[in-house]
Amino acid sequence: MDSPEASTLPALLEYLPEAVIAFDTRDQIVAWNRAAEALYRIPATDALGQSVLLFVPHKGLRQFTRASEAVRRSGSWSGELLATTAAGDSTFTVEARWAVAGPAGIVVAVHTDATEQRRLADLARRADRWAAVRRVCAATIDSLVAAPADEAVAGVRENLHRFVTGADPETRAGIYRGTGDWVLVGTDEPVVRELIRAVLDAAGYNVIAVADRFAAARAIADHRDQFRAAVLGFGDDTVAAAREIHRILPLLPVVAPGVDPVELDSHLGPLATALACPFDPLELIRAVAEAVAVARLVEAEWEAV
Repeated sequence: MDSPEASTLPALLEYLPEAVIAFDTRDQIVAWNRAAEALYRIPATDALGQSVLLFVPHKGLRQFTRASEAVRRSGSWSGELLATTAAGDSTFTVEARWAVAGPAGIVVAVHTDATEQRRLADLARRADRWAAVRRVCAATIDSLVAAPADEAVAGVRENLHRFVTGADPETRAGIYRGTGDWVLVGTDEPVVRELIRAVLDAAGYNVIAVADRFAAARAIADHRDQFRAAVLGFGDDTVAAAREIHRILPLLPVVAPGVDPVELDSHLGPLATALACPFDPLELIRAVAEAVAVARLVEAEWEAV
């Protein structure tokens, strides 16, 4: 645990997009990056110092032992391994690439989820996002997606304007609740990102949109005194993105489309709101309005202290 390799590995591996763990000759974990937190559903603070065997199901132990012997014999190894989450509630296959780093014999392991379930879940998540796009557009999605991005966004604004101006006063009051508050929108789906930006812009919010979780963290750091809410949709990386933001701005409310509510609550608590996909634009606006209201309440309580 006290070797130079063990002390420098976390800083080097923290921001890699793939799950990276490192363990010593006693199979004790000495490094655990953010992607590993998402894959194995346990924070680094709880994983460090534990045996790596805790994340290997019983039926995968022989396979793991062979891989461990091979990497220490030849210095590197690659193949597939069975793995399990910290709670043991999910078993999956990882594509593993291992190498021995330095004289201390630390094994650095890069793991990528290779299960068919993960692939199907990713396809389902993308289908949900496109379903959300269909609801937001309120028009023929094929022609809208085929059009240039600026035309698609203009179409969304036009549809929202037509809906709102034709609504009764009570409905209008429930829709246009934005008063220029700043909202961060982060998702890796370009069309979804621009459409959410258009919806919130039409609802009276100032929106900054980013394409990845690292840009989201930078935006929060650069404008920490202005944001009152964030809408994050990075698939399995959404919780990790929210936690990165909360390291900078701990009390910022987050709206997370397509994330399991139980998982979201267990990681982020009451400052996070899950939004089921597909979602109606009004559902998005109301969720953001509630998040902004929470932010204002927190600010008022803080100032009163």
